[in-house]
Amino acid sequence: MKKTVLVLIAVLALLMLAACSEKSGTVKGVTTTSTAKSVDSTLEDRTRVMDSSVVYGIYEPPTRSTIEPEIDLTKMSGPLVYSVVYNMMKDPERFNGKIIKMGGAFDSVLGDDGIRRYACIVKDAAACCAQGIEFKMKDDLKYPDDYPGQYQDFAVIGTFVVYTSEKDNYTYCYLDNAEYI
Repeated sequence: MKKTVLVLIAVLALLMLAACSEKSGTVKGVTTTSTAKSVDSTLEDRTRVMDSSVVYGIYEPPTRSTIEPEIDLTKMSGPLVYSVVYNMMKDPERFNGKIIKMGGAFDSVLGDDGIRRYACIVKDAAACCAQGIEFKMKDDLKYPDDYPGQYQDFAVIGTFVVYTSEKDNYTYCYLDNAEYI
């Protein structure tokens, strides 16, 4: 009986992953949770992102930005936020140059090229398909001292920038001149 329940849970988790793994659009440089991992590690990652404010608290930046956003994702409902972020990934040119304010879980990754990158992970309403948008800070900050903790909730504002890399001909996007809010 226990084995049947565990197999059923594993199958349901894999179906949820498959529902989020559609590869459409041309935007790269976006963090998703739909990579092939074991069911246990995937569930652990999702739980950690979903409960980040409980575990890590809310990040209080040393200063607050005075920039007014053109698109404020922090005032939208969960499904609407995810829809807007999905549209940002699907049709990034439409948002190029706009000032975006967003909140989510902080993530930092050291790339293969030795460059540390930072992202704001936006969760969808079902906590199934998180999207990450990279950001580059306006000020020269030191990691980890001047940044939130891993998966800690925070908010950031910056100018949405879209560019195509000559190296691999992919379209990338990020928030430039970002500030914590």
